[in-house]
Amino acid sequence: MKYSKKLVQVLAFTGWSQDHLADLLGVSNNTFNSWVNGNSLPHQRNAGLIDEIYDKIVAPYICELERKADEVEKEILRQKIVDLPKDNVCPVD
Repeated sequence: MKYSKKLVQVLAFTGWSQDHLADLLGVSNNTFNSWVNGNSLPHQRNAGLIDEIYDKIVAPYICELERKADEVEKEILRQKIVDLPKDNVCPVD
């Protein structure tokens, strides 16, 4: 995943401002904005910090949201099957 997307998701999940996250990462607002806009990539140290923050804050919730979305999707499909007219069902051999 691109660092710009990771940064946007961290901001969305935490409610932090760009200024706050830039301060945490020890970079200027201009540098941070350049990463968010995809105009440049963070150096290795900052990339590692971004990965760590993302993995601890965002990734666990993304997995949980995907699991819940799968459950909802399955339940909707199950309900659609139950609601099918009985004469629409193929005979079982």
